[in-house]
Parts: sequence; C-alpha cells; structure tokens
Amino acid sequence: MTCLLYSIMHLNGEKLLSSTKLIIFIPPVRGPKFHPLQRDLIERFRERADAMVDTWGGPWAIADFAPSRAHEPAFRDWWARMLRASSSPSGIRRIMDAAMHTDVRSLLPHVRVRTLVLHRRGDRIVSVAAGRYIAERMPNARFIELAGDDHMVFIDSARIVEAVHTFLREPSLPTSESWIGVVLA
Repeated sequence: MTCLLYSIMHLNGEKLLSSTKLIIFIPPVRGPKFHPLQRDLIERFRERADAMVDTWGGPWAIADFAPSRAHEPAFRDWWARMLRASSSPSGIRRIMDAAMHTDVRSLLPHVRVRTLVLHRRGDRIVSVAAGRYIAERMPNARFIELAGDDHMVFIDSARIVEAVHTFLREPSLPTSESWIGVVLA
C-alpha cells in the first residue's frame, strides 16, 4: 500500500507527525501467516483472477464488489464499462498478481501518524479481519467497522463521510514542541 510507505518515509518527522492524519478504507493484507486459511484464500484469489480474465468485458464479480447495487441493470452496465476502460485482460492479470504478492505486515508498526481504518462488516472482497489486523498493529490507529457489504467506497458513503469528518476534527498528537510551563514560587 503506497500510503503506508509514504507515511513512513515522509511523515514520521515530528512536526508532520503531529498534524498529519491517514485514512484507510478496506485495507488488504497479504502474506501466508495472516490467517490460518491463507493458503486457501490465495488459491481462491487465483481462481478469481482467472475468472476475471476469462469474463473480461462483463460485470465481473459485481455481486461481491457491490451487492447492494448488483441487481440494477444501469449499475451493472456502468461496472462493465468501467472495467473495460480501466485495463486489458493481461493488464488486470498483472495487477491481480501484484496485489496477491503485496505484504504490508512488516510496515505497520512503523506508521506513526494518526490513522483511521474503515472497513465494512460484510465486505466480500477483503475480510473485515484484515482491517482489524492492520489497525491493531499500527501504534496510532483506530478501527471503525461500518455496517454494509459493499466494497466500493462511493456506495452508501454517508457513514464513511461522517466517520472521516469526526476523525479530522479531533485534536492532533502532541509533540515535543508542545509544552506546559510550571512556575514554582
């Protein structure tokens, strides 16, 4: 996840750390030790990638990405057009392979900025356990589990916007430049 690397490399300075906040929606976690069933999940991921390439051009996996909207013909057509416009079958294969091999677990303890991790309870693409896992391993992270099944951020976004708005209004972390003066007389 690019945002994790960026925050470690560029935002861990004390001034930036105190005023910067990171928001992550439905974070993926990879790696064979993440979950006891990970080997099964990897095989399932490969099967999904094969199915995506084989059915490229149609509304692939819309029932998993957007179950609340999968029954709507206009949304299904939009989803298929968006997939076709975003990549070719070979390009999406490379993207899926890269996603499967990305493992951010070792980065998590080094992300020191205040972080909000949001995840929908019924997400069928990335398990809610992945969101919890990431938040538990980042020193200044908070996890919010949202109701819903959709993977896409823009569907039923009012709860997401509300959580982000609340998080952004919270005070920043104190730094060594913050001080309290005590006068002893």
